[in-house]
Amino acid sequence: IAHRMRAALLLAALAAVAAAMPHDVNPCVLLKSALIQFEGDIGASTDLDYTSADLLQTYVNKMIQNAKGTADLVKLCDARQTFYNTMGKNYESCIDRYTIFGLGDGTIGNARVLEHLFRQLQFMCSAGFDIWADNRDCITVTDKASTCYASFDGFVHQNEPVNLCGSNTQDYLNCVQADYKKFCAGNHMAGWFGCERERVGWSKDCVTLVCDVVN
Repeated sequence: IAHRMRAALLLAALAAVAAAMPHDVNPCVLLKSALIQFEGDIGASTDLDYTSADLLQTYVNKMIQNAKGTADLVKLCDARQTFYNTMGKNYESCIDRYTIFGLGDGTIGNARVLEHLFRQLQFMCSAGFDIWADNRDCITVTDKASTCYASFDGFVHQNEPVNLCGSNTQDYLNCVQADYKKFCAGNHMAGWFGCERERVGWSKDCVTLVCDVVN
């Protein structure tokens, strides 16, 4: 009887451990290694992590602006795809700004920058890729010449989310769309690309934002 009791207790203990493991292991522990892989693939410093998302975003933006052709855009998209594959089914939950903030050592503003970056790349490397590649030169000019971001930056990167989705956010998107259309010789699709690239970055927080192709 004692032997059967010990066996039953052991089985119960093993069952408890097995049941607890998925809840005890944070699936987002992969985020740091996935970021290191992404940074290595695009030639950035692998010292960057989720607490220095602003520096990573700056590097990616410079990489896009300095692209010599479509092959450079494909390289960036391949790196994003590897990041996505590494995160697997946890990709969506682990690039969420609140999940990133919950990892500690960073601000909610910085967490939003990282989520914004990867949601932008997700759009640029899928639905927006052909528009991006076909209008690369004028899009690059717009990225450098537009003053919309500088005007809006003081609002969206503050740590208080109350400022994130105000009326000025849609005004910012309209400004971006107008600039992309202007610098791309009236191309409506280029204007939509510029607007949509920004909209998807904030879409989890700001669900009422819109980008209209006909604008």
